[in-house]
Amino acid sequence: GGGGGGGGPVGEEEADRVLSLVVTTLRYLLDKDVFQSHYAKLLAKRLVNDTLASRQSEEAMIQALKTPCTPDFTARLSRMLTDKSLSEDLDSHYEKQRSGTVGGKGVPPHRVMVLTTGTWPYPAKTLEGHQFALPQMLQPCIDQFEEFYQTRYSGRRLTWNFDLSRADVKCSLNKTYEMTMTTAQLSALLVFQDTDMTTLAHVLSAIGHSHTSRDAALCVLSLVKARLLIPTTDGNPLLEYHPSSGDAGWGALADA
Repeated sequence: GGGGGGGGPVGEEEADRVLSLVVTTLRYLLDKDVFQSHYAKLLAKRLVNDTLASRQSEEAMIQALKTPCTPDFTARLSRMLTDKSLSEDLDSHYEKQRSGTVGGKGVPPHRVMVLTTGTWPYPAKTLEGHQFALPQMLQPCIDQFEEFYQTRYSGRRLTWNFDLSRADVKCSLNKTYEMTMTTAQLSALLVFQDTDMTTLAHVLSAIGHSHTSRDAALCVLSLVKARLLIPTTDGNPLLEYHPSSGDAGWGALADA
């Protein structure tokens, strides 16, 4: 697999060596549940974030895991790869239709990945109560895709998992920067479109989490770490939008 570490591309021979080592090690493990759980989550992350080193190498790994692991596990991994392919095909049709309609104009460019419930290591979530508040500017993206999806699959219901979504953002400061961030981080930064300073409570409200939410705190802390927001401690907690002069540290956004 790919993605994640700081090393360069893995050669084919090295990949085969590691694959053989993993499979050999697994043969001596009586309880493979922990490995299977972690591997499924890491594969899902690579697929969702488009960081596969090679689909061929992923398929080879799944094939090799059929010997030491359960058939249900490897079948699930294969369905995840199939989901990815079907979703890419669906997205291609969606983009063609969207680009040819008047309603597609003025809506931010976007892509949607459709995952089969029960196959992926993500619990089913609902729009209410469990996730951050989607920025209003992105709501037309949701509406357009749902309309398109229902014309192809009438009766199927989509449950959106915004926690997995990411945004590519152009930020114009003393020059233009391009950043990849979670959509929750985007929700927080959009608060500062009309002001340079606001309260922490306002930012948390915009994200949509409760003020004691761990996820909301981590979201805000990641923006502070990236030096896009500066906290103050003058009584009422404030956050100031104050991008650094350089882009060092902005890489933290993508991994938060």
